[in-house]
Amino acid sequence: EDALKLPLLDRYCILFNSRIFSLGEEVEFTYKWDNKDSVTYSQDLREFLFDYAVLPTEQEMEEKPNAIPYYPGRKGEDGFTLM
Repeated sequence: EDALKLPLLDRYCILFNSRIFSLGEEVEFTYKWDNKDSVTYSQDLREFLFDYAVLPTEQEMEEKPNAIPYYPGRKGEDGFTLM
């Protein structure tokens, strides 16, 4: 019940970090295309996470365009608005 009250982005971060902690950073999966060929892919899950304790630099944001975003308008410890 308490988990359902967590903000959505927090739940996503918890799920990704839990997966990384328990099974590792890389996830492998196979996709079968319409032409019947199967291709195995690998994805580094750290690409979807920032260090949410600090505001990311522009370079970090460009390097991780699919990362779970910061909450808009939230202020950090230094008073600056986090993305």
